[in-house]
Amino acid sequence: MKDYKDTRNGFTGANFSSKFSPWMANGSLSPRKILLEVRKWEQQNNSNQHSTHFISELFWRDFWHYWAYKFEDNIF
Repeated sequence: MKDYKDTRNGFTGANFSSKFSPWMANGSLSPRKILLEVRKWEQQNNSNQHSTHFISELFWRDFWHYWAYKFEDNIF
């Protein structure tokens, strides 16, 4: 969380993105659980622009999933 916003769009190496996408995609990890853990981290370390940005990305992910569910093939 300490530098997520700066490193989130990298493509190579071990220190980019949250690495949660495959786990959320197959249902092994819920966005709600991640949000709760980020909130705990913020309580211990104080929220910052990186943790706030990470949370907003979780909300955008759910928005686009809902949008695709609602409009189905019409999104294309």
